[in-house]
Amino acid sequence: PHAFLVPAGVELSPTGHWIAHNLAAVAVDGFFILSGFLIAKSLESRGELISYFVSRGLRIFPALIAMSLLGAFVIGPALTDLSPGAYFADARTWTFPFEMSLFINPEASLPGLFTDAANTRFSIPTWTLRYEAIAYVGAALAFSIGLWRNRRAALIVLGVSILAYVAMRLPGAYERMPSVALALTRFGFAFALGGAVYFWRDKVQLRASWLAAMLPFCLIALWLAPAGAFIASAVFGYALFLVGYSFDGAAERFRHAPDISYGLYIWHVPLMKIVIEFIPTASPLLLLAIGLPVAAIAAYLSWTLIEKPALRAKPYAGELARRIAARRNRDRAPSSSG
Repeated sequence: PHAFLVPAGVELSPTGHWIAHNLAAVAVDGFFILSGFLIAKSLESRGELISYFVSRGLRIFPALIAMSLLGAFVIGPALTDLSPGAYFADARTWTFPFEMSLFINPEASLPGLFTDAANTRFSIPTWTLRYEAIAYVGAALAFSIGLWRNRRAALIVLGVSILAYVAMRLPGAYERMPSVALALTRFGFAFALGGAVYFWRDKVQLRASWLAAMLPFCLIALWLAPAGAFIASAVFGYALFLVGYSFDGAAERFRHAPDISYGLYIWHVPLMKIVIEFIPTASPLLLLAIGLPVAAIAAYLSWTLIEKPALRAKPYAGELARRIAARRNRDRAPSSSG
């Protein structure tokens, strides 16, 4: 969908705009549903939080930091409309890596860059990573107090998330709600749904005929948006699990294949915008034809050179974190002497 939303000169009909935005939104919700499933599994299998947070940090931050540095000090100077002196004199150049990597402003832009695109943000999808990090912390908190350790608790969390989602999107309330609250309830529901599916995975029935029966309700829910859009996200999540488990044997064969999903997520929009820099009149289809393969190559390089080496450090980083925590606990413990 971003291929239709990134170019500045593309005029979409109201229906086309509705389809593109809703496809993008449902796809992101699907990402959070899968994330909730995997995080519930991770917390249950680990049983402790130090290695969990180390693992999450090594999964998100190395590739994001690399993208931020490459954007500010390689892509920016090469493609900016400003002179080198003006570009490096602008404070935004130097604050950009911190704003992006620390989620201070994931929608940050670089001076004079991507001025021919529909907006100047460096990477559109990165705004969701802030909420992904919040979900990681929230899941750890829920796990530590027993709210995400069993089936009944997972259903309670899901039910509360649905109520919060709908309440903030009722007529009269939706227009007054801050965007942060809307995003928290949207992604919180998706994450909670994924966790509930994990805890009830042996009871969930995945059938193609059921998915086909759900699709009309999915379209109706989207038309009833914003209050009913969570139904469409849930149906899309069901489709993801259906496809995933249908090809479970194939997935096992490709278990050691490069995981380019995260790199593709953070890099595809910047690279589409780079295509626009060289082909300002590129149509959405041409943008897809060029930008997607290039983004896949960038994602492969990100996985091979940055993400995979970082993940190999998990055992060492986790052990170091446990030692530091143990030492701090010893230092805080009251002395038995005197």
